[in-house]
Amino acid sequence: MSFRHHMQSRKGMSQIQTFLVVIIIMLFVLASYLFFPPTYANWKLGNMLRGIAQQSTNMDNTDQILVLTLETLQKQDYYFTPDQFRISKEGRITHIDVNYEVPIKIPLTEFGFVVTFNQHGTNDKF
Repeated sequence: MSFRHHMQSRKGMSQIQTFLVVIIIMLFVLASYLFFPPTYANWKLGNMLRGIAQQSTNMDNTDQILVLTLETLQKQDYYFTPDQFRISKEGRITHIDVNYEVPIKIPLTEFGFVVTFNQHGTNDKF
C-alpha cells in the first residue's frame, strides 16, 4: 500500500469518525431537549410537595391538604386531578404522593412516548 493510498484511507476514516461524533452529539442534545424539562419540573414538584407537607402540619383532614396541594401547585402552573394524589396523615406527619405521565413528542416526527413520574413529599425529618 502506497503512502498516498494510506493517507486517503485515513482521511476517509477520519470523516466517518467525525460524522459519528456529530451524530452522537446531536442525539445527546436531542435527549437533553426532550428529557431535561420534565425531569427538572419533577424535581421542582418534589420540593413543592415537601413545602406543602410542612404547611399542612396542623391540618387534620386529608381533604383540606388535597385542596391546599391542588391550589398551591396550580399557582405554579402544575395541573393535576385529585385522583392523581395519595395523601396520608399520621399525627403531625403528612405524606403526599403523586403519580403522573408526561407525553414527549420527538420534533419533526410523528413519534412520541410517555414518561411516568412518581413524586413524594413529606414533612417527616427521618
